[in-house]
Amino acid sequence: MTNETSKQPQVMGTAAAGIRLGLYLVFSYVLWMYIPSIPFLSFLYIIALLFTPFVSYRLTKAFRDAYPKELPFPALLAWSYGTQTFFFAGIVLMLPCYYYFTQALPSQMPLLDRAMQEVIKQNPEVGTMFQQLYGGNPVDKLYQWLGSTSVWSYLWSSFSMIVFLGGIVSLINAFILRRNVSK
Repeated sequence: MTNETSKQPQVMGTAAAGIRLGLYLVFSYVLWMYIPSIPFLSFLYIIALLFTPFVSYRLTKAFRDAYPKELPFPALLAWSYGTQTFFFAGIVLMLPCYYYFTQALPSQMPLLDRAMQEVIKQNPEVGTMFQQLYGGNPVDKLYQWLGSTSVWSYLWSSFSMIVFLGGIVSLINAFILRRNVSK
């Protein structure tokens, strides 16, 4: 008598795929972190961002291809695999997020302030609008807001957003990759 669980792929494959997806997300996140210093990276970041669902699709497809062909591959299994993959990817992504919120963003604030001053110098009405909206320099207000929120809140919101959006992307992939077996 065969054991039904021996036909099931190992859950550890989900963690390995999540690490691969996480490394891809780290690459795209590093592009995003340095956009203020190197504006060309915004183009590469958008390409990487648009390519993320395809990377998730390829990982889920590889999981489906490793799944026994004689068994159906339901959409729920594909969705749970994809969502777990994004969960592990979110864990990997927390390290560069921590670096960004503690080191990179504070060091980019003077660059952002200079850019805002240039915009205000070229368009004085923008300065008036910012004065009315924020009651002062918007970069100063942003810096105050960033300082009033803990780094762990930023990390939790980034992680939660990765898992939530990953669940949506995985749902789409699940319905594309489901497989019914006709007897």
